[in-house]
Amino acid sequence: MKTGISFRQLFIAGASFVVGFSLSNIINNTKIGNSKDEYFGQVFDNPPISIDNKSSSITSSSVIDPNEHGADRTSDGNAVASEKIEVEQPSSPKDETHEEKNVELSSDPDSGIKEKKEAPPKDVCSAIKSSFSFSKTTSAVGIWRENLVDIKWSTKGYLDGEFVFHDFYARMMHYLTPQRLQSSVKTLPFNQWDKVGEILDIAFQRYQYEQNKKQGKETPGEVPRKVRILIMGGSVTAGVYCVKNPVLRRSLRQRRRICRWGGRLVPFIDLLFPGVVQVDVAAYGGTNTRGGTTVWEYDLFPKGVQSPDILINAFATNDMHVHSMAEAMSNNMTLEEGILQMNQEFVRKVMKPRSNCDDRSPPLLLYLDDYLGNEQKGIIDTLAGKSAIHKLSSYYGFGFMSYADIVRDFVYSDTTEQWFSPIEWPERQIHHTAGGHVAIMWVVAYNMLNIATVYCDSLKIGPEHIYEAIEGLPELRYPEREIKGEPLPQPKGILPPELNANLTLDNISKIWHHMENNNAIASDFNESTCPSSTDNENSRQALCTLRMFWALKEQDEITLIEQIAPFLVENDGWEEMDKDKTGLVPAKVDASLKLRFDNITDQIQALNFVAMKSYGEKWEGSRIKVDAVIDRKNGEASSKPMRSLEIEGVHDKHTSETYVYKIDFGEERALPGDVLNVHIQLVGGTTAKIMGMMFCRS
Repeated sequence: MKTGISFRQLFIAGASFVVGFSLSNIINNTKIGNSKDEYFGQVFDNPPISIDNKSSSITSSSVIDPNEHGADRTSDGNAVASEKIEVEQPSSPKDETHEEKNVELSSDPDSGIKEKKEAPPKDVCSAIKSSFSFSKTTSAVGIWRENLVDIKWSTKGYLDGEFVFHDFYARMMHYLTPQRLQSSVKTLPFNQWDKVGEILDIAFQRYQYEQNKKQGKETPGEVPRKVRILIMGGSVTAGVYCVKNPVLRRSLRQRRRICRWGGRLVPFIDLLFPGVVQVDVAAYGGTNTRGGTTVWEYDLFPKGVQSPDILINAFATNDMHVHSMAEAMSNNMTLEEGILQMNQEFVRKVMKPRSNCDDRSPPLLLYLDDYLGNEQKGIIDTLAGKSAIHKLSSYYGFGFMSYADIVRDFVYSDTTEQWFSPIEWPERQIHHTAGGHVAIMWVVAYNMLNIATVYCDSLKIGPEHIYEAIEGLPELRYPEREIKGEPLPQPKGILPPELNANLTLDNISKIWHHMENNNAIASDFNESTCPSSTDNENSRQALCTLRMFWALKEQDEITLIEQIAPFLVENDGWEEMDKDKTGLVPAKVDASLKLRFDNITDQIQALNFVAMKSYGEKWEGSRIKVDAVIDRKNGEASSKPMRSLEIEGVHDKHTSETYVYKIDFGEERALPGDVLNVHIQLVGGTTAKIMGMMFCRS
């Protein structure tokens, strides 16, 4: 009999990356349950897993156009609450009887062999290495293959009491084999391995705390926090159409937050690792990565969401939207060039190294490609987004995974299939149904498992230019001798130069090292002097005093007017409009809005405005003027605006686009005790649209 630590200890690495299926059969041959399933020529144990819905630790915020298909409604359009699936059973159902799964493994009393007692692991990787000495493999492919039954049960979900979708999931597993899932791995996060190790440590500490609590033991010190994962995306990520399925005669009567792939990750976390990981979903219908950049830069996360340890960009489908095509064309770019430019801005803001302890620590960045086409019909055209992100991930070293790549051959051989691609083709449709969401969840879970196993099998060495004979590397025969042409150390604390047409092999090295010399503060910054990233962020000062953003209306269930209400002095003619994206629009000429901030507890450095530019007769002459005045706490009132800004609302492009405008006070920023007055007025034309206002300390 194989012995060792329990699966929970073995696979906490996977848990920290949202892989919550049991791998106990890797470490222990003890049979659990008394019935079998036969899949793919193999016979497996078939235990059920009891699910405590209260243990779930997922929150979600979705911003969806109410006119979109696939809302949380029945076929007659009425809103419904989540409920258990109850359908007629097949005429010849397979009789399955089970015993409750015992997640605490013990020795087989009939084997005559006592379980070997081993010292508890000190970290995630020592647990994996200790346990895998009894296993055939340490690869993600092998681990996935050896645990298909647990994957099936973890996919079952909370509400499918009779496991009506059992055969559907089994057939999907037959298509999406471990070796096929491996082909979804496009780029490993080769510039963020330190972050991977940090996340695994956070997960392991939290796991130990949860185990001690379960056993009635106290954990000394502060309660370890959970690993925080944030998924950002558009309507596909939000779950539009995820209720549609090929199994029932109707749509699922479930909330999108449960049936979408982000919600389906919950069983992979909480079934065996309750309380270790927190998953937040911030989905904005009709928004691409450009909108995601605004959300990230100004901390416009849903209420209660803190800075993530892992950030998944799932805007791939919306980045290929017809609006993105029109925007690229208006800028004389190809769609691929436009997507690369838009996502490079996002990547550089997210991965920007810290220059001081107040900066947000960069998360582990992972990109997901879930786009199979239909906004474009040409096969080459549908690959523009994937090509752009692959270039960026190879250059910056973040993780990239592609669901689309592992199902393309299935879809191309039959574009009428409905398991892996959006239904309703050839009509315009980009939203995946239940099968697609299950498969995407497997892809994300597999990639996170793969990252964890690669990290734990990797060489743990210091800087490449400082040679150490460790981890099996040989001793140098002549360590004092230099070998000509060795690479210089990479610039420290600086991202590589921006990827564009002007960057060449002739200038990239010079530009990169010049950037390092010009940013000595960042390159010399020692992050170890800051409070640990494992500290709770409840004490973190909010970035923005005012956070008014169209997406927050649905996230926090508060209107734009309500968002500015605490600071509103006068509203003469501005009203909220819900058509398309929500915004404040003038109801009359010379509409005026006055805001006052007289309880400033932190500095206000910059006023940021998100405004729309459009075209046509209605928008001719559109212009907004912003005046900002600061009254100092010593009683000195400004006789004239300290800063002014004019925002043009019309352009010559035949698209409606949003832009961010900024007033930066420089050294004259508003300080605690000062009073900031802001006057916003329509001074030209008859219409305009303000979609966001963020008044922030930096």
